[in-house]
Amino acid sequence: FQPSFEMKGLHFNVTLPTSYDIHSDKDAITQILMNLISNAEKYGASGKVVDICLDHVVTGAIVSIRDYGEGIANKHVSQIFKPFYRVHSKITEGVAGTGIGLTIAQQLAESIESSISVHPKNDGVEFCVHLTNLKSREIN
Repeated sequence: FQPSFEMKGLHFNVTLPTSYDIHSDKDAITQILMNLISNAEKYGASGKVVDICLDHVVTGAIVSIRDYGEGIANKHVSQIFKPFYRVHSKITEGVAGTGIGLTIAQQLAESIESSISVHPKNDGVEFCVHLTNLKSREIN
């Protein structure tokens, strides 16, 4: 994402622990994070910064992706994970998309016993991926 971030004048801050193992589906996690980071790039560019953070929790980890753009109105939060739903606002005008990215990300999260939550902020939005550590279970 670095080249496209730079083209839009976006800076990203990544905060990671020194080391951390999580046992899960690497491909699913990659696709989830790519979708959320891509959305932050597309819809949060006006904020000029995206924060990506990994935190330890007892059950696994939480990856948060926070942008400082226009954000999402509270009235849309319950709808954004529905297939083909797109928020119609000035930030989505001219931005290509089908409205299925968040639906797929949520389904992938559920398939690995994890979840995604959304938290509107005064400026921007934060998506949190609550990753369950599947160490004691068989991983496909």
